[in-house]
Amino acid sequence: MGFCSEQAYEQFMAEVPVFEKMLVDSGIVLVKYWLDVSDHEQEIRFEGRLHRSWKRWKLSPMDLFARSRWTEYARARDAMLKRTDSPHAPWFVVPSDNKKAARLNCISDLLSRIPYEEIHPPRMALPPRDSADTHPEYGPYQHPPPSAWRYVQPLYDGENLTVMGSIAADTPGDDGGSLTPVLRDRISAMLAPATSSDTEEEDYELFQHSSDD
Repeated sequence: MGFCSEQAYEQFMAEVPVFEKMLVDSGIVLVKYWLDVSDHEQEIRFEGRLHRSWKRWKLSPMDLFARSRWTEYARARDAMLKRTDSPHAPWFVVPSDNKKAARLNCISDLLSRIPYEEIHPPRMALPPRDSADTHPEYGPYQHPPPSAWRYVQPLYDGENLTVMGSIAADTPGDDGGSLTPVLRDRISAMLAPATSSDTEEEDYELFQHSSDD
C-alpha cells in the first residue's frame, strides 16, 4: 500500500522479535492473538456494513480499496505471523466466524496464561429501605405525578424492544415536533430481524434483550 519502503519493512520485521524479547525479559506478560475470519464470513460482514447505515462507519475507503489487493494482504499477513512468531512471544490464532465464541475462547485462553488469584467476595445483605417512620418530620413519601416531569418520547415497548404503535403516527414530541417518515423508516430498519448471518450480531444485539453473551 506504500505505507513504508521495503527497507523500513525489513528493518521492522527484524526488530519486532528483539523488542518483544525486551518486553518479556522486563516482566511484561505479552500475549498476541490474531482473530481469523473466513472469506465467506468476511464477505457477509462487508455486505452488512454496506447495507446497514449504523454499520457504515466500519467501512472506510481503505477497506474498499484493499479488496482489490486481498491476495497481497493475505500473503503479508502470513509473512508477518511467521516472522514475528517466537518462543518468547508466540502468535495464537482465534477462529472468529462466530464472534461470541471467539470472545469467550480468547478470554479463556488469556486467563489461562496470566497468573491471578481468584477473589471470593464476602456475602452481603441488602439493608432495608427507610420508611415514613424513619423521618416522621417529613411524612410519607409520595412519588411526583407524571405531569411533574418531562419524559422522553416512548418509541419502544418494554418487552422486546420493538417499535410501539405510536411510531406509526406523527406523534408530537415535547418541542411540538414529530417523527419524520425517514426517521420512522430508519428505526424500523434497525429493528428488523438480521438476514445476513446468525453470527453478525455485534450491533444488532443492541436492540435485543436476549442476544448477548
